[in-house]
Amino acid sequence: MFGSVSVLLAAVAAPAPAAAPALIVTQARSIEARTFSQDELLLFAVRLDGATITETLGAYGDTTDPFLPVGELARLLELDVTVSPADQRATGTLGESRRSLMVDLAAGIARSGGRNVPLQEGDVGISPTEIYLRASVAEKLLPLRIHVDAEDLELQLTATETLPIQAAAEREKRRQQLSGAGSEGRPPFRIPSPYAMLSQPAVDVALETGHDSLTGLTTRRYDIRAAGDVLHTGFTGYLGSDDTGHASTARIKFDRRSRDGALLGPLHATYAAAGDVYTPLMPVGPRSASGRGFSFTTAPLGQASVFQRITLRGELPIGYEVELYVNDVLRSGQRIPVEGRYEFVDVPLSRGVNVLRIVLYGPQGERTEQTRIINVGGGELERGKATFELGVVQQNRSVIELDPTVEPTAGKGDGGLRLVANAAYGLRDTLTLVGGAALYPDFSGRQREVVTAGARGSLFGIALLGDYAHDFAGGSAASLGAAAQISGVSVTAREIEYSGGFVDENNALFDGVRALARFSSIDLNFSLSAFRSAIPISLDAQRSQFADGGSNWIGFARASTVFARTLVSAGLDYRRDRLPTAATSEQLTADLAAARYFAYKWQIRAVANLDVAPRTRLAALAITADRSLSNSTGLRLGVGRNFGPAKDFDAQAALVFRLPFADLSLNGDYAIKAGWRLGMRLAFGIARDPLMSRTRLTRPGVASGGSASFVAFMDRNGNGAFDIGEQPVPGVVLDGGERQAITDRDGRAFVTGLGDNATTTLHANSDAIDAFFVGSPPQDIELSPRPGKVLAIPYALNLSEEVFAHIWLDVGGKRTGVAAVRIRLAREGSPPILATTEYDGSALFENVRPGTYQLELDADQAKRLHMRLATGASVTVGDDGPRGELNAEIKFEGPDAP
Repeated sequence: MFGSVSVLLAAVAAPAPAAAPALIVTQARSIEARTFSQDELLLFAVRLDGATITETLGAYGDTTDPFLPVGELARLLELDVTVSPADQRATGTLGESRRSLMVDLAAGIARSGGRNVPLQEGDVGISPTEIYLRASVAEKLLPLRIHVDAEDLELQLTATETLPIQAAAEREKRRQQLSGAGSEGRPPFRIPSPYAMLSQPAVDVALETGHDSLTGLTTRRYDIRAAGDVLHTGFTGYLGSDDTGHASTARIKFDRRSRDGALLGPLHATYAAAGDVYTPLMPVGPRSASGRGFSFTTAPLGQASVFQRITLRGELPIGYEVELYVNDVLRSGQRIPVEGRYEFVDVPLSRGVNVLRIVLYGPQGERTEQTRIINVGGGELERGKATFELGVVQQNRSVIELDPTVEPTAGKGDGGLRLVANAAYGLRDTLTLVGGAALYPDFSGRQREVVTAGARGSLFGIALLGDYAHDFAGGSAASLGAAAQISGVSVTAREIEYSGGFVDENNALFDGVRALARFSSIDLNFSLSAFRSAIPISLDAQRSQFADGGSNWIGFARASTVFARTLVSAGLDYRRDRLPTAATSEQLTADLAAARYFAYKWQIRAVANLDVAPRTRLAALAITADRSLSNSTGLRLGVGRNFGPAKDFDAQAALVFRLPFADLSLNGDYAIKAGWRLGMRLAFGIARDPLMSRTRLTRPGVASGGSASFVAFMDRNGNGAFDIGEQPVPGVVLDGGERQAITDRDGRAFVTGLGDNATTTLHANSDAIDAFFVGSPPQDIELSPRPGKVLAIPYALNLSEEVFAHIWLDVGGKRTGVAAVRIRLAREGSPPILATTEYDGSALFENVRPGTYQLELDADQAKRLHMRLATGASVTVGDDGPRGELNAEIKFEGPDAP
């Protein structure tokens, strides 16, 4: 929408099919996480900048180096960190430079800003709702220095850079000057997300129009996305137009995932899809191609082979740009959607755990980030385990063809049948046999019949690959590969020999005209220490030799680091083409990009493109700045200069309105040569609210990810439903969606932007509610969102009371209180409420909801101390408070009896 500036911002990430991740990732090793008992609980006061931010941070272990809760600490400091105990993982971004943070207990690694932090046995702990790190480890990952005052049970935090909580406090202080004014221990609240037989689809609509002074034309474009449930599967659909407003692209898909392999009956598939789908990759030969058909796989989700480059696809709305970071290195980017999607092909990964961050920048200054964790091995399976994947499509044909008279543009093979199947079997833990078959037309329309056979294994810690492919239409290929860690450098090398004109669509240097003879590639990934931080670096070189004697070389270098609180990414791209009948051509280009938040208000991005050889010059420069003026308005400014043959200078400005039900932007772009352009963009969503039983307008995003309808209320009758006459609860703060939401006076909030993940946590904070003796469900709400699914969350709060109890022992006819006795209130259908007696035998049960409770001793402690209650004791709690007293005598029996 913003002319050449947007083009330049994506130029630093121009498609480079062979770039590699720069971070060294070691072989995964699981860390045994500790669990804690109540006896180890420590309550710390936490101080930052001399002010107490909490009096009761629940930690565990010893007082000199305690285990601290990562999620609770992040929420206190307003850090962008998400904790997923179910996956044993914490991910997020830190600081104004948005450097990444990742803690993976299953893999035994932690990483902050590209720097590895070793995790040792005894460094980590876990509970149903939290991940714990020792204070000494946490301060290596977070921008903090942590001093533990063991005597006063106090954590004194010193920020090593401006934290979001500090920036917010400073803004509030200035506002007051101008105006003159002076984790829980419970399991998460799980919301089921079953597939429905049929649901009303959620819809996202984006409308864009603009007038160009140079051409005198007015453009009109739209994107429409829909998603929902059909026949117990997920449905997604897309309809897009060209610049004249005529429908040009449509696609639909039905799919379903199952981590447990519960799909397709005895096949135990983990993923199945039908409609507009993609075929799987083969190691040599056919590429992953789109078309109408079906596909499925039984391979574990989230795993890949170090020798197989992956393809990432996703939704890219009008006006959005996307960048791909692999292990903290800027890998590639895309500005213009293709059929409403982004696509990153031939993405190489390193052996071990790889962190992929997909960052989307919106035309209203939005910045959304999706994190994917892929565990990469050598392709071996456990002994006796088998996997199978199959894809069958009509090549480059959509289920809905809007204009079937249009001639194919991708090749003469369009419309032909493409069938690709792969299988693998674990012969031993260190040896896996693989094979495949494919039937497909190539770019020239010639029918290909390819079979492959090979093996994956490991020897002395080196991952090995061997494949042979034969095309019955002519030609064959043999491939060898190895991947290892050598002196701290991750190395992946591969060699392929071709004969008989074998067509390898997966070779990025294959031009479709000349027959291939040989292909060689090597990827090097390592880190250098500089500027007081680790700089991940990736080097990748590829060479193709052709049967006519010609050759192609391409090379890539990528690096990213944080310098002066700014995320800086640099890249070098080299290409050399040698033809037998023409002169050799060489080209070397460089890109430099920088991004930073200033005071968490201004988001600045700058890109410079340089031509290095055969001529050295600055090719282009662009800078954009986005600022939120308020929760509902924003401003975007930008300037750019093209120094190439089409020299020009342009400037842009946009005013953004973020409404409760839509996003609206008014923008202008002026270039010296191209003239001016004025435009407007409107985006909104339509979804059915399951709690209100009506269709509503929402902010965009309901069709590309999950959403939630939330209602908080006082549940007087305890049935968990919001009934007539029950009081709504305003002021509950919800974090975890696209933006923070707060329940209104009707107790309701609608949350969008929950993503498309196996599990996501929504945090409900009701601490600000001005009410005493109110008990709430767990504040951590565990969801399984997917596109088009609107989850209903009835958040039932109850009146609660405090119940006092006294535990005593008869000593010579005198009641003597007994300390440190663990007791609980038990009620059928509810978890027990725990307490421990003080020095005088008294105990206080808090947040006791209405009902009748029995007093019980902790079974383990009672058995160990040969202790029992002399008589039963119970209490009934009603709206008017507890009725009855809990005075209970205990008796000791056996050898420990007094």
